[in-house]
Amino acid sequence: MPEPKAAIAQRIPEPSSETDRADDAVALVGGPDEVLIDTDDATADARASNLPERLIVDRMVGQINGKPIYASEFFRSMDARLRAEAQKMPPREWLDFVSGQIDAELADRLTNELLLAEFQSALTLEERQGVLGFLAYIRENIRRQNQGSEARAEERLLRTEGLTLDEKIEQQKEQQFIYEQVRREIKARVNVSYRDIRQRYERDAEMYTTEAEAVLRLIRVPADDAEAVTSVTEALARGEAPADVAGEFGLYNAAQNGLLRKELGATAYSEASIFPAPEMNGPAQALAVGETVGPIEYRGSVYWIHLESMRAPEKTSLYDTQLRIEQQIRAERETEERRKYFFELLENGSFSDSRSMKRELLEFAAERGWLGAFRRPLSLGARGERVAAGHLRSRGYRVILKNVRTKTGELDLVALAPDRETVVVVEVKAKLVRPGSDAPPPEASVTAHKKRDGRIVRCGST
Repeated sequence: MPEPKAAIAQRIPEPSSETDRADDAVALVGGPDEVLIDTDDATADARASNLPERLIVDRMVGQINGKPIYASEFFRSMDARLRAEAQKMPPREWLDFVSGQIDAELADRLTNELLLAEFQSALTLEERQGVLGFLAYIRENIRRQNQGSEARAEERLLRTEGLTLDEKIEQQKEQQFIYEQVRREIKARVNVSYRDIRQRYERDAEMYTTEAEAVLRLIRVPADDAEAVTSVTEALARGEAPADVAGEFGLYNAAQNGLLRKELGATAYSEASIFPAPEMNGPAQALAVGETVGPIEYRGSVYWIHLESMRAPEKTSLYDTQLRIEQQIRAERETEERRKYFFELLENGSFSDSRSMKRELLEFAAERGWLGAFRRPLSLGARGERVAAGHLRSRGYRVILKNVRTKTGELDLVALAPDRETVVVVEVKAKLVRPGSDAPPPEASVTAHKKRDGRIVRCGST
């Protein structure tokens, strides 16, 4: 595989010393294989402003089955989202977000490219000829959606999706091929019999059984409110519905007219724990459907309990659940078959190391300038940052940003650790020297907050 290369829009003069090199935090990225595009005017401007900058245009980060993966194309679909999130997130949080997006997109790319290669390698001569007709059908369908004009279709696609007509046709073709390959190799392997469905139904019988439930109405009024007690007693004596009485006078769940639902499980209602207090639970257990008990005075309140209805345990039949069970079993088996099949593809496929590709893509994202909104120009006189950057570089770190503004303050340096996956945010603290003393020049104390595997580790060096 060819070595990854980068195109850079501006050549930077080689630093004359390690100190100068360390201070150029943004220009510390890249390697000897980078392709530099020399722009004399831009270089002159950079020298004049004393703020060297390098802009990465593109970079090949790897290949899948011989198909190169370029960073600019990789990020094209998520470019707007990454820029929007960069305006809202602190840099370290944004880099973590980008890392997750890269993982997901790389996994999709790897899977799709391997599936496409498998599908195309298995095509017969007749099927290959049929592909041409399929492409013509896609083109005609897109043209028909745009009033029969290919030019109109191309203009709309470029405006809405950033794709040419040919690229859109290729995209739809690949999507259909991937679906067909999954259908051939995964879905066709899965079979669910009626016996499988019945066994799952019997195994998970509790899932298809509705528990018994008691529906009660509870009326509660203050014991010292004689008028309310009298009103409830008289209303119930007149035969008014307990739900209406609870809604008019009661204090318990008045919005639902004193409604109280109690799941019984396998326990008989006469033995169920309806209320924790025995003074109320005993009278409630003795009720039959439609009966009311009360008044019961308990802890400063007067209660009436009405048993409105009982729902017996109900079991959904196998006939009513077999479709849902079949779908569940089929999904589980397809997931397992997919895992096995993709493992076979990964064993036989040819592709660059995913960790290496992720590292290249993460560096590209930072170098490309999506964090430009946070970056502030820094003059070359910041001794602390120069010392800190050199300190990090000598230990294998790669400084990618400096003086980054966040919502909570400013980060002096942002670097990638030697493993090129861990993002390290560095705070530089200069040691103060008393005026007039013979002490040596101040050095920098570097404190890094390192995030990895979901943990924050604080480490320091001088």
